[in-house]
Amino acid sequence: MLNQSKLRKKVNKLLKELNFEGSFDSFRFVEKLGEQLNLKIKLQSVPMPPGFFGFWSLINDCHVILYRANTSWFHQQQIIFHECGHICLGHHSGSIEKFLKREILYSEPEEQEAETFATLLLCNAITQGLTEQGISLSQYYNQNSSFYNECPQDVISMQDFMLQLKEVMEMR
Repeated sequence: MLNQSKLRKKVNKLLKELNFEGSFDSFRFVEKLGEQLNLKIKLQSVPMPPGFFGFWSLINDCHVILYRANTSWFHQQQIIFHECGHICLGHHSGSIEKFLKREILYSEPEEQEAETFATLLLCNAITQGLTEQGISLSQYYNQNSSFYNECPQDVISMQDFMLQLKEVMEMR
């Protein structure tokens, strides 16, 4: 497992290789990452029940990242960056069975690495974007205090989630 210092160096090196200048978000990051690494990466938002956030799996030759549709834009960025972390750090592709059984734990080293990777990317994205806009980080956080809020009306049942997931996986 990489420590935070090594992860920070890896993120900075990756951003330099991807030639990121100015602000960026996870969608642009995924596009550039796919080009740089010559990978097919497909993003798909899916409404998910409580406790489910994101998933990455290699299906045929395509890296499929599912991310929670029913959460804030900021939280979606973190989820997508987390799943990209698994790809960039050479982790094993996720198992849909483990995901659905909730056998993937944040206490696992790969999950901690991916989350740290995502946080570093997100901090970099926010900082670069705010610098361009002339806004300080504290101003930004004060104006956007509900980053991770979910809307109760957007929470779906596990049954509806399974139907949506089946549709997404059949599109491959």
